[in-house]
Amino acid sequence: MTYLTDHAQHRRACFRVIEGTCGEDAFRSARRARAARPVHADVGPSELAAEMAVIYALSLLREVPLAELENPHFNLRIDAQTSFSLHEMLCELRSLPWLDRHSIPYLAPRAEGSSTLTAGTEEIERRASRWNDDGQLTLRMLLRGMTHGDTRGPLLSQLLPGLASSQPGTDGSGLDAAFEAMPSQSASVLTWQNWLDANREQAKALSGQVPETLCDLAALGHLASPGRAAFALALSMAAKDMAPVSALSGRGWAGAELMALIAEAVSLSTQAARAQAAQADRLRRPAVLAARISLMTGREDPAGNASEGVARQVLEELRRFAPRLLMWVHSRNGADGSGAISVADEQDTDPRVSPAMRMRENLMLPMTLRDDLPLHPSDAQAQGTVAGACVTILKAVYAGPFSGPSGHSRAGTGGPTNNMMPRRPGLSADLDKLASNVVLGRLVTGGYFHFENLNALRKGERIAIALLSELVETREAQGDLGFFSFDGKCVRISARPQSNGVLRAEVLVDGCPVSDLSVPGNHRPTLRAV
Repeated sequence: MTYLTDHAQHRRACFRVIEGTCGEDAFRSARRARAARPVHADVGPSELAAEMAVIYALSLLREVPLAELENPHFNLRIDAQTSFSLHEMLCELRSLPWLDRHSIPYLAPRAEGSSTLTAGTEEIERRASRWNDDGQLTLRMLLRGMTHGDTRGPLLSQLLPGLASSQPGTDGSGLDAAFEAMPSQSASVLTWQNWLDANREQAKALSGQVPETLCDLAALGHLASPGRAAFALALSMAAKDMAPVSALSGRGWAGAELMALIAEAVSLSTQAARAQAAQADRLRRPAVLAARISLMTGREDPAGNASEGVARQVLEELRRFAPRLLMWVHSRNGADGSGAISVADEQDTDPRVSPAMRMRENLMLPMTLRDDLPLHPSDAQAQGTVAGACVTILKAVYAGPFSGPSGHSRAGTGGPTNNMMPRRPGLSADLDKLASNVVLGRLVTGGYFHFENLNALRKGERIAIALLSELVETREAQGDLGFFSFDGKCVRISARPQSNGVLRAEVLVDGCPVSDLSVPGNHRPTLRAV
């Protein structure tokens, strides 16, 4: 995501900006609201076709051992007549224009007068998130690309087993005793400290079985409440007596204050996720789109309402560039028993089946055949935003900021700051990978698209920045806070005194001051132009 720096704003503006006054509560509430505002993504037919193709592919690989997912020679048999290797599946995906960097995809509609062949910055970044350093989609990148830190090393984060303790039993019972009587966000520091001390021993015993398949990974993320999983991880890290960064040392940040901050992040992130899901222009869920595509296979005529136009374009692109992938999905549905109604001759002779409901190909999302993998999107609605916010806070508290003084230019030239290394690089990268693992489960079960996972993590990151900015402004942090973002950029938050004596947090991304992380080029709400 590209932000307009303060320097670029001043050069473009023809007026002088004077710092005004604003109530602290109103200012911080406005900043939180901006960070949590819903995000609209312009998604074109080619991108949507690639998203569906990847979801179809992952649905076929749910029970494949994780150790074999990067083996191009691994052969997957669907039935007695149908089998394919992972290399063949990769070739089908690479044929799609959105996933092939040498092709020109169909983009989302543009405003009148703009080119439809030129991708926007966010579209370019979403497309590039699918490729490796050589600009190619690989079996490795098929499961990665959510964050900058998940592209190297093993697929699973070393912190992932710690989330197992936040899962309820199959009947909803057996919730962790550590979280049943959690203090409220407004509880005193002493209350949080007593609660932390009482559960510190239990946190040391956090352990769980490492997932062996994509289904296991999805089940771990779906069953774990996002808030409870975040508290489990924070409590586990606090129990290991890991020292926080120097700006927070000596202020209880190994326990009570950290838990209170994460509690607030979980609350704000959950509200933001619900607001995002309530948007009227939200895309239909992958399962709904798959059902529409399946019904269209029985109606070759282009007649239909306007809402079917994009779905038909998606079907045509999949048929043209990935026909074998559709055949494998159809065969999988037939082998699982969900394709019995899709047999054409049975439908044509059955008067009970409406012509509008007849399918030549069953391209529905294959069933999971497991009770612990609900496909309802609301079951994992807040996972991405909560994971993004909590992981960012943990990176700032335990893996940053960067040693040495802040080295940036007030002109906002974008030059790198000095000593741009996190305090614990391994922990920072593993936390990024943990966030990626959490949202990967939503992709495997077909509840969310890849670009929705990207946006959810980054929205959570912006919410965390808003909360960390408050720590700097209230002097709870005695120094700068910082971390590497999910895009691999250096983010630094420091206090800047205003002319009226009030401290304001200044956010720098790769050394460039940024006014508003949610809307590029937007001015600070505390500035008054005259």
